[in-house]
Amino acid sequence: MAQGEDGCTLIAEIPSDYKTFGGVLQVRIDRSANRGTTLHATAEIPGQLYDYGKSKQTLADLFADVLALPGSRTLGTGITAVPPAP
Repeated sequence: MAQGEDGCTLIAEIPSDYKTFGGVLQVRIDRSANRGTTLHATAEIPGQLYDYGKSKQTLADLFADVLALPGSRTLGTGITAVPPAP
């Protein structure tokens, strides 16, 4: 984890399975006074030519979990708003 002035970056391990080697999930959370909170994420399975959809599924699961939070909303394609925690 790396803490920034208006956000943070988290790096996590994607576990290996029968189709892929382990990978890296990087999530950056930024706070903005006028836009709320934004989440940027990348997933990579290094050393493997094809990941058989593992990266896309990992990101889809992450964003589905974020959107399931109370008060979360999508502002447009790829733009999601999550209200600040009380």
